[in-house]
Amino acid sequence: MTTSTVALRAKLASVLFACSVPALRAQVIHRVNPQSQYVETFVQDPSVSGNLLVGLAWMPAKESSLPKAEAKFNAKEVGVFLSPALQNRKACVEVSSQDGRYFAQNLYQLPDSQGPEVFAADTNYRTQLHRYSLSEMAVSIRLVDDCNSAERGFLVPARMINKETDGLLVAYVNADAQRLKVSLRRKGAAGTIEGKCVDGPNDAVKISFSSACTFNTPAPEDYDLTVQVQERFTSRDFVFKVSLRQE
Repeated sequence: MTTSTVALRAKLASVLFACSVPALRAQVIHRVNPQSQYVETFVQDPSVSGNLLVGLAWMPAKESSLPKAEAKFNAKEVGVFLSPALQNRKACVEVSSQDGRYFAQNLYQLPDSQGPEVFAADTNYRTQLHRYSLSEMAVSIRLVDDCNSAERGFLVPARMINKETDGLLVAYVNADAQRLKVSLRRKGAAGTIEGKCVDGPNDAVKISFSSACTFNTPAPEDYDLTVQVQERFTSRDFVFKVSLRQE
């Protein structure tokens, strides 16, 4: 193992350890208009999602495999590690259940203090949401000033659970795993980091997303996340801007 590899793992471990601080010690990130109604829906007959990349999150290694995940989703634990690069920014936070029944979209104001933070989720469906496992929920955090912005903005990974120090970066994608090839390319770098995609359980209802693609501890930098989808006779590339920066 090279000295640079040891340094990289140590740096990342410190980031993930910071993300493991219990939610009780984390500050709450409030919505831009906290007096307004929390925007969410829970429907019986969901429509098929048109989004490709539905969520991006740091997940504990033991929870990052879709078929085996057992930990329950807790809306109060959804957060982000607030690095200096994110301070005083606005973020559109979208929460989707895999079966398409639940969807929330709200704009938050990120504070100016560094550390692990959780989003104020004033949900009316806390009991229903707790029936889902972590692998059945996806969270997207976009750095934009308006959820309806034409620009998608940079994506930053959500922190879905706060009791683990070891984890993987997981992208939730609305396409079958066998049709996907995903990669991360750091700005100015020649090579890419390849991800591994797996399908959800066969008996799961897959409306919002159907695959989880994992990356093994990428360095804290800005990346292009490329999702290549194989179609009948060709393939198409979709590129998303992702920020993992901690400084």
